[in-house]
Amino acid sequence: MPPKDKKKKKAKKAPAYLTGTEHLAPWGLQAGQLVRSSLGVEGTVLGVKLGGTGSELWVRWTGGLEAPADTTGGVCAAPGAEQLRRDIDARKCEAMALAAKWEAYNAEQARKVAEAAKAAAKKKKKAPATQEALARAGQAEAAAAAAEAG
Repeated sequence: MPPKDKKKKKAKKAPAYLTGTEHLAPWGLQAGQLVRSSLGVEGTVLGVKLGGTGSELWVRWTGGLEAPADTTGGVCAAPGAEQLRRDIDARKCEAMALAAKWEAYNAEQARKVAEAAKAAAKKKKKAPATQEALARAGQAEAAAAAAEAG
């Protein structure tokens, strides 16, 4: 009999980014906050990663690239108006997505109601025919009973 495979135990991974205020305090930023580099590129703060050289501030830049920020060149918080504009745009996107979900849900419910009405109409059409057949069968039994009696 072949030896049993040993299950490999996976070590727990450290969190991707440290986002606590105590970790971001040296930069004066918060996770999710907009920042602007000295070159004018904007990004969103992801958090801090601890490395061999110390802690590094990580940012997701506008192009989608996640990289440590160059703190020597000057990364500063974006103006409050830009933060507010970003939050409003995010809410608009969420509202549009929710409206699309509600529209799909309402269309599905309307389809189900139409199918139920169609099935009920079909059942209603068949029901009188069945009742007529039962009535004829009852009349035939009554006639047979009358013939036997008479």
